[in-house]
Amino acid sequence: MSVALSGVYAKIPHQYLISCFIVELNGRFEQFAKYQNFLVYPECDLPDKESNPDVSIYIRQREVQTPVVVIEICHKGSQENDFKKVQGQMLRYPTLLEGYVMNYETLTLYSFVRNARGIVLKTPMIADKIALVSLPIKKVIERYQRAMRPLLIG
Repeated sequence: MSVALSGVYAKIPHQYLISCFIVELNGRFEQFAKYQNFLVYPECDLPDKESNPDVSIYIRQREVQTPVVVIEICHKGSQENDFKKVQGQMLRYPTLLEGYVMNYETLTLYSFVRNARGIVLKTPMIADKIALVSLPIKKVIERYQRAMRPLLIG
């Protein structure tokens, strides 16, 4: 089992950001035929049962589902640990093409990719989309901010 803040013990902003990713990704998969074989899961163990990313994207090929993207949600205090977690997941799973860490306090998305030799690297620039499925992160952030802003009463 993974040793990380997850499931019902995570704070509401963490959980809500996961749901925003799920809604936006599912909408994208339904809207565009080229993504019809993509599936998104929240808090689902990878096949080794050793890690459960907050959000994972799989490609469905006949009866087989292959993980291709992982997304971790963090806060400032857990960011470095989640960087290591994503790098470790990508090292264990060569099928993972992309990895991301999103800080729910700063709404910053960091990305990890493989270079030509298969080495996992954190990219130097802040990501603005989930590249494999061309999902602009702005859509996720806007959904999140609408729900998390204080209610105005009166």
